[in-house]
Amino acid sequence: MAPPTTSPDMLHAAEGRRRRFGRDRRILLRRDFDAVFERPNTRLSVPPLWLVARPGPADAPRLGLIVAKKVLRRAVDRNRAKRVIREVFRLADGLPPLDIVVRVVEPGGVACLDADRLFQALRARLAKTQRRERRRRVL
Repeated sequence: MAPPTTSPDMLHAAEGRRRRFGRDRRILLRRDFDAVFERPNTRLSVPPLWLVARPGPADAPRLGLIVAKKVLRRAVDRNRAKRVIREVFRLADGLPPLDIVVRVVEPGGVACLDADRLFQALRARLAKTQRRERRRRVL
């Protein structure tokens, strides 16, 4: 019997599984949300989004979403906002193992929702923090 070969389709399927957004990549429990809000390491605002983050217990980043009815009245808009943010988070490479909570804070923000810009700003903020910590260790 010949050994199985690895086709490009199989590699693509394996990569898709690695980038899934499963339950282990989500913040689901109230106590986990509360922990992020009680002691956040990073706070970031890129309208219409607001982000807080702190080191998490998992070895991969986790995402929690808050989209209130007061902000986006229609369920279609709330679901679209969540879908866009989840997709950008899922495709974001190089995020450290943080618990990240993203909140949509401006009504009508779905039209100009730029979750990609938010995660780019998060990466820049984290890089700056890491440089600062390295300087402190040297001194």
